[in-house]
Amino acid sequence: MSEELKQIIPFPLGRYQYYKLGQTTLRQLKKEKIIKKVNRKIEDKKPDGIIVLPGGIVKAVIEYKAPGELSTESKIKEAIEQEIEVARCLCKLLIVSDGTKSYWINALNGERIKRKREIEINGRKEEVEEEISYVFDAQKIIAGTLTQEEIIELENLLDEIDYSITETNNVLKTPSIIDPTPLAKEVWQKIWINTGKEPEKCLYNVVEIFVFKFLSDIGVLTGDNGFDKVYQKKVEESPKEALKYYATVCRKAIKEMFPPGEDGTTIINGTIFVNEEGEANLQQAELFGQVLESFKKFEDEYGSLKYVSKEFKTRLYETFLRQSAGIKSLGQYFTPRNVVRAMVKMSKANMLPPGTSICDPFCGVGGFILETILINENIWREFEPKNGKIDPQITLVGYDKGTDEKEDERTIILAKANMLIYLSDFLAKYHSKTYLEEFAKNAFNKVFKLLRTNLGTFGLREEEKYDLILTNPPYVTSGVSSIKEIIKRENMDDYYTANGRGTEALAIEWIIKSLKKGGQALVIVPDGLLMQKNMLDYIKKKCIVEGIISLPPRTFYATPKKTYILILEKKYDENKIQQKPVFLYLVSEIGETRDSKRFKIDQNDLEEAVKLFNYFKVNLEPPDNLRCKVMNFEEFDKLTHWMVDKFWTEDEKQKLGIIEEKEEISAEDFYNILKNMRDYLDTQLRDDFFFRKDFKEKALNINYAVISLDKLFDFPAIKGVTEKFILNNPGNIPVYGGKKTETPIGYIKDNLPGVKYFENCLAWNREGSVGYVFWHKHKFTTNDHHRPMILKEKYKDVINLEYVRIVLEKKLLSLGLSWSKTAAKEKVKKIEIEIPVKENGEFDIEKQNEIVEKHNKIENLKKDILRMLKEIENIEIEPNY
Repeated sequence: MSEELKQIIPFPLGRYQYYKLGQTTLRQLKKEKIIKKVNRKIEDKKPDGIIVLPGGIVKAVIEYKAPGELSTESKIKEAIEQEIEVARCLCKLLIVSDGTKSYWINALNGERIKRKREIEINGRKEEVEEEISYVFDAQKIIAGTLTQEEIIELENLLDEIDYSITETNNVLKTPSIIDPTPLAKEVWQKIWINTGKEPEKCLYNVVEIFVFKFLSDIGVLTGDNGFDKVYQKKVEESPKEALKYYATVCRKAIKEMFPPGEDGTTIINGTIFVNEEGEANLQQAELFGQVLESFKKFEDEYGSLKYVSKEFKTRLYETFLRQSAGIKSLGQYFTPRNVVRAMVKMSKANMLPPGTSICDPFCGVGGFILETILINENIWREFEPKNGKIDPQITLVGYDKGTDEKEDERTIILAKANMLIYLSDFLAKYHSKTYLEEFAKNAFNKVFKLLRTNLGTFGLREEEKYDLILTNPPYVTSGVSSIKEIIKRENMDDYYTANGRGTEALAIEWIIKSLKKGGQALVIVPDGLLMQKNMLDYIKKKCIVEGIISLPPRTFYATPKKTYILILEKKYDENKIQQKPVFLYLVSEIGETRDSKRFKIDQNDLEEAVKLFNYFKVNLEPPDNLRCKVMNFEEFDKLTHWMVDKFWTEDEKQKLGIIEEKEEISAEDFYNILKNMRDYLDTQLRDDFFFRKDFKEKALNINYAVISLDKLFDFPAIKGVTEKFILNNPGNIPVYGGKKTETPIGYIKDNLPGVKYFENCLAWNREGSVGYVFWHKHKFTTNDHHRPMILKEKYKDVINLEYVRIVLEKKLLSLGLSWSKTAAKEKVKKIEIEIPVKENGEFDIEKQNEIVEKHNKIENLKKDILRMLKEIENIEIEPNY
């Protein structure tokens, strides 16, 4: 080797290498295997520099000029022509640079390479093409002064150019996003059929090989460590040699790149192609060879795995649940992605500032945590390296229970591998050894943790630690007594005092304790929890119940159990009674069939649930929807259970197309429902409000004055807004029409010219559901079917509007058809009503208040009794009592 060749050393640019050549010919470079091949007509050429991939594949030729040598267009043209032929014979890219400016040339046609950029011209966005402005500075590369971010930017630019340019195209293109789902299914099927192993073990190995290929495609595993080397072994030698090489070289490299966390787990742990010690399982060598062929065939047809679709990332594991063999084994680990996504979107994750924390205490394969990262830009960006470091300012943590057995590690390993796939866009961009260590330490291992204890999460005391908890906890009643014994043995019994049944009760208690004051939890719970009075009382004492969403039967893969999404906010003051109403929603379909196939379907009621709940949580009245109810807390507080789907009438369910299934519960749960009903009625019967001795006497001694409504109220003339007007002026102010309930027909902007707004007054239906009267306490307006009546100023301290509403509605409804279907203003203002008065003839506000209180108590009691009867109508008892 010549002295000059000894001086030629590669300077790393990510997975590329830069060589400064000087007087060295291409013939010499080929001889020393620095480049793989060279056309004989250019063998004696001496380019200033080249950029190559390991293996000697040239990706760019560099023509370097001194400052001033590129000062005119003619000089630039001369510099390009000087090396264009060499570049064309070796690769697709020529870079001409003086260290302050660079020209990126398509070597196939001599044209300058451009990229598209969107600009605004006269208020319109237009796309323009501009030359690449990135400056290639060889001196910085040689001196090693490029930052890691600058190296990655250059590496990605080289990737884009290599992907984009052809003889006829000089403009950079967005890389194609591929969906490897068919590949994953094919490989899973091959492994399962050939081995007969449990579906989850097959899945671990699919994920491991996918990670291996992905890391090879993004340039993390290169040369002797990469997929191409293993495939070459398979083709040139044998599948056995390929598998041995993978186990001893490549797999070892992956584990070194992604070292285990404190819990001892990393991102791979398949045990079909290797044994527990990591040695090659040569009995599966032929199968390993078939799997390599599947990946290679996919690459030849569709390209590398560098850019995979978001849908694939989020549904990789679910793909295997559609195989019938996987339902029972894998179902326990998965919450359907549409349910996870809806819960994340209803949470306050998108509003969390730095310094806050999110937890899934029963994380399984990490769906809630990872979907929270993917959906919310504020959290996603926390995992993009900055100054060579990954340091999320929003803490995320997912716990899973395990032991020292290898089998118990696999779920948390899947979670870590799942996170790698979710963050694949970042890994494709930042994949130096330093960055990979950062991803392992401060992403995969910091977020997902295996608890090797008998209690798992239940053994952690993390009081008031989290701002948001999203989870689907385990729910079983059998075996919970042994858990409680361990809790007692480990001196944790003082931590669990709610005395609920089943692991779901322990989970709810842990979740509530672990929330910070003002923190939010969205939890999937079974119907059994919502029938435990002591747990409902515990939840109401500690939390504001924001919402309950009823999920359909068979939402989950492995169980027909009826489940609900419970949305809670931890109170700042336990003694403060909840004032906010409760959001209720009835889901019929979740966007996929609820059988073993799990095919995608159009109907997904969760999407509307998200939209309406987000209205509700910012104190806006949700738009009218038959699936949605908003219940005031006073009424909610009296419920004997929270199985909210029971609160829809038969007529409402028929309109929604719901065929009511008989719900099967245990004899114990049925007894608890009856006991809760009895306790509630006993409480009411002990209430001396109804049975005070002086009550009847007081009622008999009330004096009334008869007065017409126009003496008490003003009846303003208005022109109601139209449906078209509402559509053209969307806003936050409710518009009421002639509905039977206080449900707006739409919302408009405030302070619109020509629109009259009202607040804290009565209004009646003149058309539609004629005769119903409402007390609107907030700002509103109406259409022509609804009319306001404004209490005169002088009566505001002596007239109870709720009393007038009750009396007037009763009178209007009793008039029936004599109104000819219209309760016109001129008729209503002449109606006379009775109002309690004192002996001196003044209106008696205290008597009005007493009558309203009694009326409301009786009406609420009637509703409660009817609801309780309805609760047991569609219940069947499990035949195991």
